[in-house]
Amino acid sequence: IVAGDRDGGLHWIDESGISYDVFAHHKGVYGIYQMDDKLVSIGGDGYLSLWNIQTRKPIESFQYSKAALRSFLIDNENNEILIGSSNGNIYVVDKMNFTVLRIIKAHTGAVFSMAISPYNTLLSGGKDALLKIYNNKLDEPEEIKAHWFAIYSICIHPSGFFFATASRDKTIRLWSLPDVKPMLTLDYKGFSAHTRSVNNLLCNL
Repeated sequence: IVAGDRDGGLHWIDESGISYDVFAHHKGVYGIYQMDDKLVSIGGDGYLSLWNIQTRKPIESFQYSKAALRSFLIDNENNEILIGSSNGNIYVVDKMNFTVLRIIKAHTGAVFSMAISPYNTLLSGGKDALLKIYNNKLDEPEEIKAHWFAIYSICIHPSGFFFATASRDKTIRLWSLPDVKPMLTLDYKGFSAHTRSVNNLLCNL
């Protein structure tokens, strides 16, 4: 298990519960991901750091923003990674050398969540409560006022027929694919759902 804390620490915890602690970022760790044989961490200092999983040692770090990095997505089809920042930008980065290929000015405020649909559209959700849909990830996006407050998570169902969004407004909403139409809102009143912010989702069969 690898855990990150709000002070920038990264904690590698083995089966015995012993923790190997390292200083990863100058501010909070906002995401931890596995990419091929490496570990990736993103932080409030605007850096992405690569780690050797076997040795638990840092390999290299890249700064993409002076603002926090809040979301991370691997696009294996195009050999790219996408990084969402608190400045509202999505940085499209070459997966091999980590150079910035282009910058998408996506949201007003943080880009908290991203997903790629089976129809090759990029979905992003932000602090501005907007859901944006980029056809082929390059065109001008369709913009939907999807929630009342920030969208924290987007999850594509494995069937490819729908996806879900989670928000600070305490709701989960289901959307159809590929047309992105609202299907259902899961809230406390109708479904005894959450009474606080919904921060993350996992979609499964």
